[in-house]
Amino acid sequence: KARCTALHFLQVARTSETTWVSDLRLDKDPLGTLPASMNLAMERPSDTEREAIAKGQRLGAFDRTLVVTKAAPTSVTFGVPKTFTSTVEIVAHGDFDHDGVEDVLLFQSIHSLEGSFRSFRYFVATKKGPKEPLMTVRELDP
Repeated sequence: KARCTALHFLQVARTSETTWVSDLRLDKDPLGTLPASMNLAMERPSDTEREAIAKGQRLGAFDRTLVVTKAAPTSVTFGVPKTFTSTVEIVAHGDFDHDGVEDVLLFQSIHSLEGSFRSFRYFVATKKGPKEPLMTVRELDP
């Protein structure tokens, strides 16, 4: 079922009129690019955390313990040393929410280095302007 999420995104997505995510690269300051909503421990965000996410805070500013261990143009691996690791991949582009602006589908896998916890999530994210931060539009159920 999780593998079908990308197909659903492509089925729903339309051609966009404008894009500010077509040149998105995850090997150039990924923690300064990815939204704070992709934090490893976001099960129950506090009010302060929700406010920071709504204001567009970046992942690296949100959690300063994160360290990038591997980065490529379409994927990045980061985590908290000896605790968690996460890989984010760019999966697809398209106008998912039909607002005329291109969105990007991101796949995130998270796993514990000290146990058996694993999690997989898909995020639809976009930028609303050339200088605007990458923001989560919505999380898709895998």
